[in-house]
Amino acid sequence: MKLELLGKKLGMSQVYDADNNLVPVTIIEAGPCPVLQVKTLEKDGYNAVQIGYNPSGKSPNKTNACANGHAKKAKAESQQVSQEFRLNEGHEYKIGSCITVDDFKAVDKVDIVSKTKGKGFQGVVKRWNFGGGPASHGSMFHRRGGSYGLCQWPGRIFKNKKMPGHMGDKSRTTQNLKVVKVLPEKNILLIKGSVPGHKGAIITLRIAKKTIQKRIIMKFKFFNSDGSANGDKEVDNFPILDDEKGVDALRQSIIAVHANQRQGNASTKVRSEVRGSGKKIYRQKGLGVGRAGDKKATQRRGGGIVFGPRPRSYSQKLNKKLKLLAMKRALVDQANSENIVLIEEWKVSEPKTKLFHGIMNKIVPDAKKVLAIDDSFDDQFALAARNLPTARLGRAQDLGPLDIVQCDQIILSLKGLNILLAKFNMEAAN
Repeated sequence: MKLELLGKKLGMSQVYDADNNLVPVTIIEAGPCPVLQVKTLEKDGYNAVQIGYNPSGKSPNKTNACANGHAKKAKAESQQVSQEFRLNEGHEYKIGSCITVDDFKAVDKVDIVSKTKGKGFQGVVKRWNFGGGPASHGSMFHRRGGSYGLCQWPGRIFKNKKMPGHMGDKSRTTQNLKVVKVLPEKNILLIKGSVPGHKGAIITLRIAKKTIQKRIIMKFKFFNSDGSANGDKEVDNFPILDDEKGVDALRQSIIAVHANQRQGNASTKVRSEVRGSGKKIYRQKGLGVGRAGDKKATQRRGGGIVFGPRPRSYSQKLNKKLKLLAMKRALVDQANSENIVLIEEWKVSEPKTKLFHGIMNKIVPDAKKVLAIDDSFDDQFALAARNLPTARLGRAQDLGPLDIVQCDQIILSLKGLNILLAKFNMEAAN
């Protein structure tokens, strides 16, 4: 459920975390925020909740009569600040209820919206980070922006031109700030990260948008460690993607894997790469060939080549978000095709291929390419599985999208499942 709270920035401090590390934090006084109005789709055209906030140190009697009457309907005192945020249908907010920092106890990351510090009228060096002109005497051009005009046509300055002007005092959002500590008795939140605004600035606090994941309850066939069936297991925090989301990321990721395996087939060495001494072949005087140089010289056979062909690099680099999206797309596709089953844990009593083959026959008897996933495999189990050509072992933390796509069946241990869900910022499966 979407959750927002109004508050005030008090300043900065530092606290010790659970690992005894000194962490710099911003102190925020948040709430309590009474619900002043609940808007519905039938009456107002959209679903939203309006909340109010009274910063400490400000008297409520400074509000006007309209605000007093609006708060009186909700049986609350007059509020200095009011704001609304939209919600979907089915929320639990009611007029007169109150939102406090207690609601953020289970929240790990937040987004904060506030106005930045006002800097007044500033020049281009401070406002836009221009380099300016020479600092020496006589240039007469130091901290200016240079020529702005555009002659006869168009005879004006284009919009959005970087020029001197008012700086700061704009609404900015800082995302994914960590909640270090919640002090409900003082209505205080300790946040690690940069919070925009001056001391006393009014801020809006909300659950981080990028941590809100789409998830679905998925049913998987569940097996015991000996391969016997144990019914179905529900995983209520499995990721979900729209029909086409991540398809292109998966394609790019697979192309990059194959491209990184390619090698250039042309290779020559320049003079510095040729192995050998730099000593001249002949002495300088007496033979008439002293200028011939060493055996690495470019005019000699086996020497360096000046402009010869060099091996081409086919490697491609992908950012972490694209890799994660490709991994999620590959896993969701296999789950939708019912190619994933769960096992309690991977273990065998002896390093015998026959034991591992027996477990595989019970779980996926007809599969030609099976990927067994766990957090780690002991030596005994690795010896039992190495001689089976239809099966491959994979550590959950080392898997890539191509590993997921290439197999017909995936047998996933509960520990391996939790590692994969942690990659997608999901909660661990029980």
